[in-house]
Amino acid sequence: MERLSRLFKGKNFVTPNIIGYYGNEDFAVELSTGEIFDADLYGVTVIKKGETMYDLNTCFRSKQAAKYYIQELLTKEGIADV
Repeated sequence: MERLSRLFKGKNFVTPNIIGYYGNEDFAVELSTGEIFDADLYGVTVIKKGETMYDLNTCFRSKQAAKYYIQELLTKEGIADV
Protein backbone atom coordinates (compact mmCIF):
# COMPACT_ATOMS: atom_id res chain seq x y z
CA MET A 1 0.00 0.00 0.00
CA GLU A 2 2.83 2.42 0.79
CA ARG A 3 4.35 2.10 -2.68
CA LEU A 4 1.05 3.18 -4.24
CA SER A 5 0.42 5.95 -1.71
CA ARG A 6 3.57 7.73 -2.93
CA LEU A 7 1.91 8.27 -6.33
CA PHE A 8 -0.82 10.45 -4.81
CA LYS A 9 0.16 13.99 -3.80
CA GLY A 10 -1.56 15.99 -1.09
CA LYS A 11 -4.97 15.49 0.48
CA ASN A 12 -8.39 16.00 -0.97
CA PHE A 13 -10.25 18.45 1.26
CA VAL A 14 -13.65 16.85 0.51
CA THR A 15 -12.57 13.23 1.11
CA PRO A 16 -9.39 13.44 3.24
CA ASN A 17 -9.58 10.03 4.96
CA ILE A 18 -7.79 7.32 3.00
CA ILE A 19 -9.45 3.91 2.92
CA GLY A 20 -7.04 2.17 0.59
CA TYR A 21 -5.05 1.92 -2.61
CA TYR A 22 -5.61 -0.53 -5.44
CA GLY A 23 -3.89 -1.50 -8.66
CA ASN A 24 -0.20 -1.19 -9.42
CA GLU A 25 2.36 1.53 -10.17
CA ASP A 26 1.14 1.89 -13.78
CA PHE A 27 -2.54 2.16 -12.87
CA ALA A 28 -3.30 3.15 -9.28
CA VAL A 29 -6.60 3.99 -7.59
CA GLU A 30 -7.11 5.70 -4.24
CA LEU A 31 -10.35 5.30 -2.29
CA SER A 32 -10.99 7.93 0.35
CA THR A 33 -13.90 9.17 2.40
CA GLY A 34 -15.21 12.33 3.95
CA GLU A 35 -18.42 14.01 4.97
CA ILE A 36 -20.30 16.75 3.19
CA PHE A 37 -23.66 18.17 4.26
CA ASP A 38 -23.90 15.49 6.99
CA ALA A 39 -23.59 12.66 4.44
CA ASP A 40 -20.74 10.24 3.78
CA LEU A 41 -18.93 10.68 0.49
CA TYR A 42 -16.44 8.26 -1.10
CA GLY A 43 -13.88 9.63 -3.53
CA VAL A 44 -12.06 7.68 -6.24
CA THR A 45 -8.84 9.14 -7.66
CA VAL A 46 -7.08 7.45 -10.58
CA ILE A 47 -3.45 7.79 -11.70
CA LYS A 48 -2.26 6.14 -14.89
CA LYS A 49 1.46 6.09 -15.67
CA GLY A 50 2.06 9.02 -13.33
CA GLU A 51 -0.76 11.21 -14.68
CA THR A 52 -3.99 11.98 -12.86
CA MET A 53 -6.93 10.76 -14.93
CA TYR A 54 -9.39 13.54 -14.13
CA ASP A 55 -12.05 12.06 -16.39
CA LEU A 56 -12.05 8.86 -14.28
CA ASN A 57 -12.02 10.56 -10.85
CA THR A 58 -15.43 10.62 -9.20
CA CYS A 59 -17.41 10.44 -5.94
CA PHE A 60 -20.07 8.09 -4.64
CA ARG A 61 -22.56 8.12 -1.77
CA SER A 62 -21.78 4.50 -0.83
CA LYS A 63 -18.58 2.56 -0.31
CA GLN A 64 -20.09 -0.40 -2.17
CA ALA A 65 -20.69 1.70 -5.30
CA ALA A 66 -17.17 3.12 -5.15
CA LYS A 67 -15.61 -0.34 -4.83
CA TYR A 68 -17.71 -1.62 -7.73
CA TYR A 69 -16.44 1.27 -9.87
CA ILE A 70 -12.84 0.56 -8.83
CA GLN A 71 -13.29 -3.10 -9.70
CA GLU A 72 -14.57 -2.16 -13.16
CA LEU A 73 -11.60 0.16 -13.73
CA LEU A 74 -9.11 -2.51 -12.66
CA THR A 75 -10.78 -5.16 -14.79
CA LYS A 76 -10.55 -2.91 -17.87
CA GLU A 77 -6.82 -2.53 -17.14
CA GLY A 78 -6.36 -6.28 -16.68
CA ILE A 79 -5.53 -5.98 -12.97
CA ALA A 80 -6.70 -8.46 -10.29
CA ASP A 81 -9.78 -7.62 -8.26
CA VAL A 82 -10.07 -5.36 -5.22
